[in-house]
Parts: sequence; structure tokens; C-alpha cells
Amino acid sequence: MKTKVQKKLFLICLGGGKSQIPLIKAAKKKKINLIIIDRNKYCPGKKLAEFFLNISLDNSKKIIKEIQKLKISPKLIIGVINRSSGKASLTMSKVQKRFKLSGSEPMMVEKILNKNLFSKKCIENNILVPRIFDKIS
Repeated sequence: MKTKVQKKLFLICLGGGKSQIPLIKAAKKKKINLIIIDRNKYCPGKKLAEFFLNISLDNSKKIIKEIQKLKISPKLIIGVINRSSGKASLTMSKVQKRFKLSGSEPMMVEKILNKNLFSKKCIENNILVPRIFDKIS
């Protein structure tokens, strides 16, 4: 892992697994530095990172705290990338908010991730959604 970093732009990449490699390579092609975060300390994206943080994507508070410890001006952080549509999306929105990056509000992401709450809001706003059936035991 490289430690010498010029005043280049940074992307925070949530996940360094195989599915993230196309995003990581695209960023590297544009000469953007990467802060890759993954709970797997052997993930394939690690070797392409300027900084690697071995943290679960479910722990947004720890991710934010560890990024702040890096000697990087917040002005150089231009975004957060992630290929997940699950819980990592919530982490992404919290990191974006903390570093004043454009993105979704964490509260809205929480509503979308909760299928019951999402369906309820759709119904309240006259948006058609499939009927939800309780599981039969």
C-alpha cells in the first residue's frame, strides 16, 4: 500500500471485493486516490488503495472516525462509491453527509431500506405497490 500522497482528489470506496474492482479501476484510470474500506483485510481492492481501512461497512461511526484520522483535507474528498443497494447505502449516505458531499439523506435511505415503511409511504402518497402478505407458518 502506498503512503506518499500528493494533493490529488480522493474517493471513499465502500467495499474492496471483486464486484467493486470495475469502480476502483475506473477511479485509478482518472488518477483519483482511493480510501478503500472493507471488513476483509485480504480483499482484492486493497492493493489498489492509497489507504485501506479494515472496518465493517455497518459501522459508519468508526469509518468516519478513521477517515478523519487520515491526514487528508476534507476538501480533497470528492465522493463515496459503493455497489450495494443494501445497508452499505445507509453508511454511504452518513459518510456523504459528514464530509458535506452530495448524496441522499440518511433518514430517507433508512425509509427506503425498510420495506414496510417504504410501502406505507408509497400507499400514503397514492403510489401503487404490490400487496404484502404475512409469511404463513
